Amino acid sequence: MRAEDIRRNFLSFFAERQHQVVPSASLIPADATVMFAVAGMVQFAPYFLGSPAPHPRAASIQKCMRAGGKLNDLEEVGHTPIHHTFFEMAGNFSFGDYFKPDAIRFAWDLLTGPFGIDPDRIWVTVHVSDDEAEQIWREQIGLAAAKINRLDKENFWSMGGAGPCGPSSEIFVDRGPDYGPAREQGPLDDERRYPEVWNLVFMQYTQDDDGNITGELARKGIDTGMGFERMASVLQDVPTNYDTDVFVPIMQRAEQITGARRDGPEAEQRLLKILSDHARSLTFLVADGVMPSNEGRGYVLRRILRRAVTKARLAGVTDPVLAELCKVVVDLFGSAYPEVMRERRSIVEIASLEEQRFARTLEAGLSLLQAELQTAGGVLPGQVAFRLHDTYGFPLEITQDVAKDHGIEVDQPGFEAAMLEQRERSRADTHAGKAGDVRTLDIDLPPAEFVGFEGLEADTRVLAVLQDLRAVSAAPEGQEAELVLDATPFYPEGGGQVGDRGWIQGGEGSADVLDSRRHAGVIVLRVRVTSGRLQPGDDVRAIVDPRHRAGAEQAHTATHMLHHVLRESLGEHVRQMGSLVEPGRLRFDFSHFSGLTPDQLAEIEELINTRVEDDDGVRWFETGYREAVEELGAMHFFEEKYGDVVRVVEVGDYSRELCGGTHVRQTGRIGLVKVLGEGSIGSNLRRVQALTGTDGLRWVNERLRQAERAAELARVSPEQLASGVERLLATQKDLQKALEAQERDRVQAAVEQLIPTARTAGSGRLVSARRSEDSGTLRKVAVAVRDRLDRCVVILGSAGEGGANIVAAASPSLVSEGLDVRAILRPAAAHIGGGAGGKENLASAGGRNTAGLDEALAAAAAEAEGVLSA
Repeated sequence: MRAEDIRRNFLSFFAERQHQVVPSASLIPADATVMFAVAGMVQFAPYFLGSPAPHPRAASIQKCMRAGGKLNDLEEVGHTPIHHTFFEMAGNFSFGDYFKPDAIRFAWDLLTGPFGIDPDRIWVTVHVSDDEAEQIWREQIGLAAAKINRLDKENFWSMGGAGPCGPSSEIFVDRGPDYGPAREQGPLDDERRYPEVWNLVFMQYTQDDDGNITGELARKGIDTGMGFERMASVLQDVPTNYDTDVFVPIMQRAEQITGARRDGPEAEQRLLKILSDHARSLTFLVADGVMPSNEGRGYVLRRILRRAVTKARLAGVTDPVLAELCKVVVDLFGSAYPEVMRERRSIVEIASLEEQRFARTLEAGLSLLQAELQTAGGVLPGQVAFRLHDTYGFPLEITQDVAKDHGIEVDQPGFEAAMLEQRERSRADTHAGKAGDVRTLDIDLPPAEFVGFEGLEADTRVLAVLQDLRAVSAAPEGQEAELVLDATPFYPEGGGQVGDRGWIQGGEGSADVLDSRRHAGVIVLRVRVTSGRLQPGDDVRAIVDPRHRAGAEQAHTATHMLHHVLRESLGEHVRQMGSLVEPGRLRFDFSHFSGLTPDQLAEIEELINTRVEDDDGVRWFETGYREAVEELGAMHFFEEKYGDVVRVVEVGDYSRELCGGTHVRQTGRIGLVKVLGEGSIGSNLRRVQALTGTDGLRWVNERLRQAERAAELARVSPEQLASGVERLLATQKDLQKALEAQERDRVQAAVEQLIPTARTAGSGRLVSARRSEDSGTLRKVAVAVRDRLDRCVVILGSAGEGGANIVAAASPSLVSEGLDVRAILRPAAAHIGGGAGGKENLASAGGRNTAGLDEALAAAAAEAEGVLSA
C-alpha cells in the first residue's frame, strides 16, 4: 500500500464516520507552549481544554517535528531505524463526543478492514489503572487476554508540557517470523517483530509543566496518533521506515551524490538516513516560514542543516548535498502538502546558500576537531568545543555528535564556563545605557485606559506626576516630568510604532507631550511643563498632535502592506522580524535568504503604491486569539505572547495581522510609499527602509531638483541627463588618457636628460640633480632612471610653494648588498627641515625649507658616494 493510499484510506475511513477532515496545521504552533507541533493533537489542544470546537469529531494527518524543546529525537536519527526529526502523524479526535469504546472500535475496524491486517497479529497495551479499556478490548473486540499487556508510565500520554493528558492504549502488529522468533509477551519482549503502530489516548486530565495532574477535563476526549512512517513499513512489508516509499527516493538520490550505499557498511547506511531525514525537516521547516538563525526555531533548523553537512564532509563528500535532496522531498510531498511545492524555490535556495556558507568554515573547523580528538583521551576539553563554536560556528551539539562517533565525550561544563566568560566580557564592554529602560514605577497605579482609537482628544485626570518614574507632588513650569492619566488618547510606543506627541491643557498648567511609553503596564507620558504647574488630581484635556499621529498611521499601514507584498513577491517564508514606524518613515526587518535586486525593489514599490491608489478600506476588530490565527489566518509573531482576545487589523482583502497600533482608515490616505533601499542586518535577515506621505514626496522632489541641477550643469535636458553624464564620463576618460600620455612623455624626456649625467662613484654609479617636476612625477623619473642603469643610486630634488622634496632610488643589486636609501636621505632631510621615510630601495624626504634644497642634494650625494666607495 503506497503512502498516498495510506493517507487516502485513513482520512476517508474517518470521514465516513462523521469526522471532519482537517488539513495539517503548521509545524509552528499557534501558541508558544511547545516549540514545534510534536503530535497531531497540538492544534486541537484548546478543544480538549474546553474551548468550543467547530466539529465534535476530526481527523488529520499532521506534520510533526521533534528536534527542539522537551521532545527531541535529533541525536537518535541515524542510530535507530525508527527515530526521525520530521514525521507524519495520522489521528482521529473526539471533543466531548465519543470516548473509549468507539475509539477502540474505530482503530480495530480500520486496521483489520482497509489496512488488511490479520486480527491474530494485533497486540495491545493499556494503562495499569485502566480496567475499562482492557474490558473493551476483551469483551467488545474479542482480543485474547494474553495479547493485552498492562503498563504504567509507558501508557500515559501528554504533549510534553502543561495541558491535557490521559491514559493510553497502544496497538502493536506482529510482523511474523521474518522479523524474529515469536515471543510470549509480544512487544514487551521484542519491539522489532512487534512494532507499535498506533496510540489511542483517552484525554481525561490536565497537568502542569512538572507533570502533576491538576484535575479532570470537563469534557473527555479522544486523541489518537498513528505513526505514518511506521505504519507504512508494516503495510509495505519492509524492514524499517527508511525502506518505505516516503524515504527511498530521497535515499536513492543521496546514494548518487555521496557514493554511499543503502546495503553498504553501517556508517554509510547511517549517513544516508541522516541526510534523508534532515532534508525532509529542512524542507518542511522552510515551507512553514522558519529561516536559519542563531536562536529559537531558526537555530534548530540551522543545527539540522549543519549536522547533515558535517556528516557528509566527514564521510568525504565534497559536493553540495542538501539542495538536491530537498528537490526530491518537494516532488515527493508536494501533492499532499501544497505549501512545500509553493515554497520550492525558497527551500532549494536556502539549502544551497546555507550549505555554501557553512562549508567555508567547516573544513578548517573539522581539521581542528579531528586533531584534538586524536589527543583527547576520553574527554574533549570544553575550551576546544567553545573555540569551535566561537570561531567556526560549530554548535556544541555538532561537536558532541562528531565526538560521539569517536567514542569521546565533550566537557560540557567547561564549554558553558567559557561561554559565560565571553558573555560577561561582552556585557562589560557594552555601555549600560544601551541595555534599554528597565526602570520600574515606585508606586502602584492602575493601567490607564487607552482611548486613542476613538479620537485624538480626551477629558481626563492626572493620576500621578513622576520624576524618573518616582512620584512627586507637582511639576512646575519649565520642568520635564512624567504624567500618568486616568484615560489617555496618547498611543504608547509599541509594536514598532513610536509614541504619540501632543499637549496637556488644564486649569493650573499646560505641557507639551514629548513621548508616550508603557512602564510596568502603565502608560506614562514624558512632558515639558510650559506654564503653571501640574499635579495629581488635576482635570486636564489631553490632545494628540494630529499630524504626528497621521504620519505614524500612514507608515504603520504601509508596513502591513509592505509585509504582504514581500510575501507575495518573494515567498511565504518571508516573515516580519521587527519594525520601526514613525511619522513619514518606516523600517521593516524580515526573513529572507538573499539581497533584493534593484528591479525587485522597483516592482515591490510599484505594487505597494498600486495598493495605495486602490484606496482599500482598513478595519480593525477584536476576536479570540485562536479564531484570529487559525480561522482567519492572521499574521503574528510566533515568539510573542498574546492574550485570549487580540486585535486584528485588515487591509483590503489581502492583509490580516495581529496588531495593537493605529492605522489610516483608507490606504489612499498614505499618499505615497517611497522605498529607499534594503540590505542585510544578519544571517537571513534583511531590512527595507521607506518614506511615506509628504516625507516621501519631499524626498522625490529633492532628488528631482538635484537631477535638474545636474542636467543644467551637463547642459542637457533632465530627460537626457543619463546620456549627458555618459558623454561627460567618456570625455573625462579621453582627457585622462591624454594626460597620462603627456605624463609618460615628460618622464621619458627627463630620463633621457638624466642618463648622460650619471657618474661613477666607487662600485656603482650616481645620478644627482635638481628638477622642476612635482613630487609624484619626481618619483616616477627616479625609478625609471634606476631601472635603466645597473648598480645605480638616483637622487632627485624639487622645490615649490608647498616645500622641498627629495627622492632616492637604488638598484636591487646594491640593496641586496646592504645599501639603504633611507640612510642616504637622513642627513639631507635636516637641510630642508623634515624627515625621511620609505623603503630601502625607494625613499623620500620633505620639508618646508626650500632654500636648503641644494645643500640637501649635495649632502645626499656625498652620503651616497661614501656608501658606494666603502
